[in-house]
Amino acid sequence: MRLHRTLPALFVALMWGCATGPEYKEIQSDIPAIEAGKGRVYLYRPQMSFLYVGSVTLNGEEVRVPSAGGFVYVDKEPDEYEVVIDAATNESARFEMEAGEEIFIRITVDAGGLFLYTISPQFTDRDTAIKEMQELNYPGSSVDQP
Repeated sequence: MRLHRTLPALFVALMWGCATGPEYKEIQSDIPAIEAGKGRVYLYRPQMSFLYVGSVTLNGEEVRVPSAGGFVYVDKEPDEYEVVIDAATNESARFEMEAGEEIFIRITVDAGGLFLYTISPQFTDRDTAIKEMQELNYPGSSVDQP
């Protein structure tokens, strides 16, 4: 009976990389207002997947990577940006952000086979993003200043 040894290992593999911390719906009122003269980028991963996302960069500057089932945000100056997901295929997307604007980027895992997958950034409208983020976890025990 190898199953009793395999199941715990599978559970650990699935949980590794999954987000912990308070859910968006619990802390949304604690998230500070966007800093004057800046915009905010939300990055979130609603899919529960143990697939590795190496790094996320905005114009070459590394930002915190949201774990599977989690979200993060960062306030930035108005500018044109390129977000790059450094995984197997280095998927990217470009956007322009103005002061006071919120940009929502969903990090999506598209499986193409047993060992083939693409992790890509997808722009999402605010209403859809807020719905999808309700039960996603923020890393840490409280909301940090971005």
